[in-house]
Amino acid sequence: MKQKKVKENSKKDIKESSEQNIELEKRNKIYEALFKRACGYEAIDTVEEVVLDKDGIEKSFKTKTTKYQIAPDMTAIKILLDINKESDTSELTEEELVKERDRLIGLLLATK
Repeated sequence: MKQKKVKENSKKDIKESSEQNIELEKRNKIYEALFKRACGYEAIDTVEEVVLDKDGIEKSFKTKTTKYQIAPDMTAIKILLDINKESDTSELTEEELVKERDRLIGLLLATK
């Protein structure tokens, strides 16, 4: 009887641990996306034009690739600062936020 109860408890512990790991992974993905948005990033857009030949088969005619530079987002910076509790961002001016953004970008570039 005792062994059966121990097995049930260990199964519950494993399930809870697994659920906690999944939750942690979700939070990490959200944090990474927020960090990317706060620092700015490059996006690539690819458009492919397709034409039909005389047999009705689609063939690639032209491919156009465009790179976009997405600017750092002040709201994402504020949220990251609030999460990390480095400072109270509600009191920061736009100029102070720009300086903090530049500092965070410098840190990011230093780690690469």
